[in-house]
Amino acid sequence: MKVERIEVFLRSEPLVREFWMSLSPIPGAMEIIVRLTTDDGLVGISQCHGMPQEAVAEILTQAMPAIVVGRDPFEYERIWAEMFALCHHPGWTKSGWGRASIMTAIAGIDIALWDLMGKATGKSVASLLGGYRDVVPSYATGGYYEAEKDIAGLVEELGVYVNEDGYDAVKLKVGREVAEDLRRVEAVRVAYPDIDIMLDANQGWDVLTAIEAAKGLEPLGIRWYEEPVHWYDQVEGLRQVAEKTTIPLASGEQEITRHGCRDMIERSGVRVMQFDSTKAGGITEWRKVAAHAESHNVMVAPHHDPQIHIHCVAGVPNGLILESFPNPDRDPAWRDMYVGVEPIVNSQMKVPEAPGLGYDLNWELVERICTRVEAAN
Repeated sequence: MKVERIEVFLRSEPLVREFWMSLSPIPGAMEIIVRLTTDDGLVGISQCHGMPQEAVAEILTQAMPAIVVGRDPFEYERIWAEMFALCHHPGWTKSGWGRASIMTAIAGIDIALWDLMGKATGKSVASLLGGYRDVVPSYATGGYYEAEKDIAGLVEELGVYVNEDGYDAVKLKVGREVAEDLRRVEAVRVAYPDIDIMLDANQGWDVLTAIEAAKGLEPLGIRWYEEPVHWYDQVEGLRQVAEKTTIPLASGEQEITRHGCRDMIERSGVRVMQFDSTKAGGITEWRKVAAHAESHNVMVAPHHDPQIHIHCVAGVPNGLILESFPNPDRDPAWRDMYVGVEPIVNSQMKVPEAPGLGYDLNWELVERICTRVEAAN
């Protein structure tokens, strides 16, 4: 079995309204779809996420074919190393092809290789990764800052996830004005006293403000406190916050290599690592992050894409929980693009039994709304 063709499709659409994090809005419905076809007719798929999408697509279609086409997917470690070498090769790190974009392109190829390996063996990716559990808990992410939504509207929104969708864990946004954020979180806790509440500041605060907020949040029974400090202080700054609060810290979704995750795991005091295989490095890199986290008693709860990360979390002993976005206005792909994904029922997602990733894409929709980028195969 050899990879014969790489195909790339870009989805980039505005959302029906703005969903704000602490400092910026969600950029839109963004997907980079990769499809690998082998000489014996197997098809491996993946989605990856990085911007600018055009740079990632160029890397996938101009640099990756020379590395990937003609290769056996089971050489995934060797293929990964050759792709990673693009990050420090001066001929490839040209304008617009930053290392983060290369790591996103690696994710697109690598996840599709794991899908192919599963299909070739008749096993799910979760089984290939270790098959540690058959069901994984999930939480609903919502509670964004919206122009027309007050605290009562926030409570009502989260009530849909809890009372109608059956979630027993939710995550909402903080990271702006501390007093107002405390009022938001307290209102949710009073309304739903028995659920787990996670908070995501999206790197919105400096260290002292993050500590101030943590002190106010501690009485509210918070499961974790995510990305509380600015982007430039993700090790020492996190450590200072960790030392001043009893709330477990979560972070890592912005890291793009196992090396950055290593420093965070060993020195920041983080208790939940959120490395995102679709953003950087793929499943091959993710499993190395998970192994290092396990050796330091750190749990893994990857950012985004439950249809992919179900396999990662289910495959390792320190897998904790999946993130999901049940609001179709926030994540339309979950409802319109994926075919055969296991549903999340009562905050639980079953590990797919089908080979590979266990789902397909709505290719008619992909062809209609996405931009195809031709590869130099």
